[in-house]
Amino acid sequence: MLGLSLLLVTLAVGLGVASLGGPGALREHLARMRPGWLGGALALMMLGLLLAGPRFLALLPAGPWRRPGPLAAGTLLLGSTVLNLSFPGPVGEVAIAAAVQRRYGVPASTALAASLQGRLAGLASSGLLLLALLPLVQVPPEVLPMLWTVGGLLGLAGLAAGAIALRPDLLAAVARAGPAALSRRLPGRAGQLLGRLAQGIDRLAHDLAGGLRLGPGPWLRALGWSALSHGSFALAVLCCAAAVGESVSPLAALVAHTASVVASAALVILPGGLGAWDASFGGVLSMAAGLPLTHAALVLVAVRVVQTIGLAGSALAFLAWSRLLLSGPVTG
Repeated sequence: MLGLSLLLVTLAVGLGVASLGGPGALREHLARMRPGWLGGALALMMLGLLLAGPRFLALLPAGPWRRPGPLAAGTLLLGSTVLNLSFPGPVGEVAIAAAVQRRYGVPASTALAASLQGRLAGLASSGLLLLALLPLVQVPPEVLPMLWTVGGLLGLAGLAAGAIALRPDLLAAVARAGPAALSRRLPGRAGQLLGRLAQGIDRLAHDLAGGLRLGPGPWLRALGWSALSHGSFALAVLCCAAAVGESVSPLAALVAHTASVVASAALVILPGGLGAWDASFGGVLSMAAGLPLTHAALVLVAVRVVQTIGLAGSALAFLAWSRLLLSGPVTG
């Protein structure tokens, strides 16, 4: 019901955006629309989400436990997106850790570290792709400074986020300087909660450090799977643009997608990076593709429509894993 409501609201916003140019512009957009392309966009988006499974497995260390297969890991991460889109923070990663622990015997902290490292590898690959592609984008001279400023800052932010996985000692330092220090000063329940938070951050830093001992091979594979995922999402953007009658180059689609991935991660406190993703995607796509902002917003609406429909696939994966995703370590 929630997905249907979001879909209807999104379609209404899209028609409103298209009508900004007057009744003639609305009729023109309706005549150029090819809704059949949305099916291809949906398949490509689902593929992009499933590719997070092999990325997770690339960073999951070997041990005296079973390993999930690529399809199982992909559907598990697909189902966890329901939690990440519904709650602030990395709730989905915590649920994945609990599910993998109960089904395969992998320590929850190890699975959580691999899942978070996968996300950080995705951000690093976004930053790398964005910085590498910006010089190739052909835009009018008056747009170039803004595109380079926004894209460059987001690219550097993606690399900085990815670097956290390489410097887990910084997380431990934050735990000691922040929650641990405050826990000694605050009495009662508040101090105890901060102390547990500091211990949790310290354990996570320890497990992230363990990921560094995997060597460069697994990290390169994780970056490769992330790049394939980004490519699949960029192709989905092309299909969405075709569905609303707009012409977008593959380069512009990939630049807009990678920029929005970093921007949404910067506001992880919001469910799904709400607002940050939309603003960065629409703005960067408008600059990189040379589209009027209203036309870029229409592509954005088409992407959101496909994402909303895709929630059905995520919901099915969530139901398949619900007994584990909603286990005690997550809800308790």
